[in-house]
Amino acid sequence: MEKLFVKPAGRNRETGWFGPLRTPLWPEGQERDSLEIFPLTIFVGGQGTGKSLVSQFVYFFRNANFLLARYGTFASKETGEQDVDALLRSVVERLRAGRRAIATFFDATHWVEYHDDSQGVRQRISLNPQNRRIRALGGFREEIRANLERGSVWREQARRRALFFHAERALYSRFVNYEWGTFSSEAIPLPMRDLFGVLNDILLKEVDELEETRMDELQRWVKQQAEKTLRGRVRIARRGPFARQVQWQPWGSNRVIEIEMASSGQVSGWPLWFVAEFLMSHLRRSEHLKEVQYLHVEEPEIHLHPRAQRSVLELLVLLVNHGYRVLVTTHSLTILYALNNLLQRHRLPSGQLDEAKGVKLTISPEKVAVYAFHENGTIKPILDREHAFVDEQELGLVDEELTNELYALWAHSEEDLP
Repeated sequence: MEKLFVKPAGRNRETGWFGPLRTPLWPEGQERDSLEIFPLTIFVGGQGTGKSLVSQFVYFFRNANFLLARYGTFASKETGEQDVDALLRSVVERLRAGRRAIATFFDATHWVEYHDDSQGVRQRISLNPQNRRIRALGGFREEIRANLERGSVWREQARRRALFFHAERALYSRFVNYEWGTFSSEAIPLPMRDLFGVLNDILLKEVDELEETRMDELQRWVKQQAEKTLRGRVRIARRGPFARQVQWQPWGSNRVIEIEMASSGQVSGWPLWFVAEFLMSHLRRSEHLKEVQYLHVEEPEIHLHPRAQRSVLELLVLLVNHGYRVLVTTHSLTILYALNNLLQRHRLPSGQLDEAKGVKLTISPEKVAVYAFHENGTIKPILDREHAFVDEQELGLVDEELTNELYALWAHSEEDLP
């Protein structure tokens, strides 16, 4: 079981604030000291309630060895020597933006700790808003120090374990054919920059691996669903004036357009489906994805029709059922409706399910957690595992309010009729 702990440092403080989140994270009366992360974990809630912040910290811990080796600054500005805390801060600061002092999200010094019992992992850091220091603690500090001593060997051997599909992932399609240097800007959060690097490497070096003649049945299903859902597919021009540029081929057409001319849903949606095609291949996985076990997906519903949102949720469930762990932040009722149907399908005898070979579109409630982030800073689990049902009220309140308002308007209109 994976767990994330966020708590004020010191013995005399019982509560604090982690950005918009109150610590401890649970409402009063619930004796929990951590957030449990399941194979499929979904965060819902209003804007600015802390969903992305928590997802980014979980991403960091899951991927810490790779991020520190690949993107960390290896020398302290003060001493010029390799420094554990300088290295750590150079990565954690860039989870959200290049120049943001992330410790200022806290009202006092806090510990953020990550456990993964299946891997025997215990990692803890402290963040101090007064001096903005970020420190590795305990065994995590010694682990980083040992890696620094290994130097270039460590950097060469570190492997990516997580990918973060940022809510602004459409930027890749907007800039890739024009200003690749934009992706190295400090304004681009580190998780987004890493994803863009992966997309670029796969597209330019390994896209031929996705030719249908080399696909197995499961990978072919993902490819076909991607094209059906997004009404087209991404291509790379091989020759001519647009050679090595990323293009889009609309469904049912032999003509291509430049990727930045595709629809908003297409430019936001294709990266996840494209990566999933590689992840689901039993023949060969991309060199850049061989160790990836974790996917973080912000707002998979962005710019998508409700039917396409359902397809994306089914893709994420398929990945979970094949061993990947997926963390989603969403504002979509359609995503929750689709999840409830797949949870209920799991309760049916297998003989009653019409599923393609190798494509399991059901999910056990034991693999799922859904949390509602509230404006008062608390987090509440909203999945009833016994009945395999997510309480949709957390996102459905606005629809209910609008319905009641409509009934009131109708009633008022009838009273005014002559």
